[in-house]
Amino acid sequence: IGSGPGGLSAAIALHHITSLSKVVVYERASAFRPIGAALGLDTLAYDTLKEFGMDLHDRVRSVGSNSQWQVLQRPSGEIIYDNESFLANTDFNWLAWYNLQTALRVAAEAEAVAGGILIQLSSKLVDFEEDEEAGIVRLYFADGRVVKTRILIGADGYNSIVRGKTVGDGKPVFTGTMTWRGVMDR
Repeated sequence: IGSGPGGLSAAIALHHITSLSKVVVYERASAFRPIGAALGLDTLAYDTLKEFGMDLHDRVRSVGSNSQWQVLQRPSGEIIYDNESFLANTDFNWLAWYNLQTALRVAAEAEAVAGGILIQLSSKLVDFEEDEEAGIVRLYFADGRVVKTRILIGADGYNSIVRGKTVGDGKPVFTGTMTWRGVMDR
């Protein structure tokens, strides 16, 4: 459940390393749209993408940028750090979340041609139940569909239906950590 980078990576990995003949990714959105978030990828992530094959490693690396210089500022404009990036000239790259999702989606769609991975948009999961005796999970969607599956992976984001029911740890709680935001020349 979920067609972000986590869900699409899981689908590609499942298709490549298991004998599953068909992997379906259900996404609640009706279309793929850019969002403003960015991710940083390093050697381990790129090594994993190499395992997927399909020139995914090169495609993802080509849409990323290796930061050469960093300037960190407080909201007031006070400069905290202004120097060469400690990540300069390393394998580390920043890339837009949407660019990573697009590269993974293109790879998944290439697999779909061979009948392996299918992405279904407008599929909002509202509930699921496990039938241990039958060895299946029933997925219930907002449009009334009920789908039976053998495996359920929840990559459905911040307000995850899957996490809410399997982990049951409640709504996310602020931990006091900070997110750094940046702007980067390509």
